[in-house]
Amino acid sequence: MANSTLQETMEGRTWTVKVHDHARVKLGPGFDIQELQTGFETPWIYLGNVPGHVRDEEITELLKPFGKVVDVKLPAYIGNPTILVRARFEMPESARDASTVLHNAQAFGVMITARLPMHTASLSNAVFKDASVRIRWEAPSRTAYCGYSTMKLAEAGMQVARDKAFRDRYIHASVHVGLPVVGVVTIRFRGLPLDVTKEDMAWFAKPDDVVWARPNYKDFDLARI
Repeated sequence: MANSTLQETMEGRTWTVKVHDHARVKLGPGFDIQELQTGFETPWIYLGNVPGHVRDEEITELLKPFGKVVDVKLPAYIGNPTILVRARFEMPESARDASTVLHNAQAFGVMITARLPMHTASLSNAVFKDASVRIRWEAPSRTAYCGYSTMKLAEAGMQVARDKAFRDRYIHASVHVGLPVVGVVTIRFRGLPLDVTKEDMAWFAKPDDVVWARPNYKDFDLARI
């Protein structure tokens, strides 16, 4: 009954992960990608190579399938056969979709260009393509600081961690310098199971004492789901 209740509390939960600079991906249950923010979201779109005789009503009609258009700006002076048109959608997603579909598309009897107003020092425009993003985070685990009276015993504890699995998982062990100081030599063991006890740490060459770090998950039951 308790597990069922915990599972129900997880349904519908979402969280946002920063993947690069200002880029963020919003994940839902089952790691379903619900929203992607690139940091360049804008409701504006630039349409290039548009014939000079095209009116703003025609631009609105062209863009309407992608979302609500709230503003269209034509050049005040037209001295060339083609013009650059700026249009603003109600939502940034509409501008993004329109730029993808309309770039190098046929409209008004010519091939037009479509882009978002993004500029850098080296590029006049940017094109986003499908890509894979790897998101890495710590699994539910505990970290222990174990004190040994000699370096020989400490090395023996680290060797056990390297050579033998502890409850079907391999533990990362390294010499720790700084606080906490648990013995003459302090070894930090990372990746331990959530329910590990001080008595269980005897597996690693019987340390003299053990100090626990703050767990990376406050609610162990939710972390297991």
